[in-house]
Amino acid sequence: MFKQAMISEIDFKKAKLDVETSAARLLAIRANLKEAQNQLSYCVISAPIAGRIEEIATRSFENLRAGQPLVRIIDDNLLKAVMFVPVSLLEQLKPGTDVDLFCTDTKKRSREKCMKSRPAPITGAERSRSMQLLTTETAVSLPV
Repeated sequence: MFKQAMISEIDFKKAKLDVETSAARLLAIRANLKEAQNQLSYCVISAPIAGRIEEIATRSFENLRAGQPLVRIIDDNLLKAVMFVPVSLLEQLKPGTDVDLFCTDTKKRSREKCMKSRPAPITGAERSRSMQLLTTETAVSLPV
């Protein structure tokens, strides 16, 4: 166009400079993209076990360190049920005793083993005591 005298020499040089500037910007943007992709490759979140998220330990936009826990995960294949039972039944519920467990959320039943009851002497005012059951059944798994 310049040789054909359709535009002035100044306009031609300005257009040529714009093209060169745009090319340089494109190179810088590509370099920034490559660096961002490289940084992203270090951002891997993995869990040590399969399970359900019980608690989120971080907040949005919080700066994190490598290895810092983000969430607390529970293994829903191995749950612990804690319940209160009448003190009068504690003698029958020794560790290892089979107990029928019913989960009100999932409406499922399971046969489980007692783990332990809260240690300490029973006072006269107590009417119930906590009891822990270990369950490996998915029948009492957490509702989705």
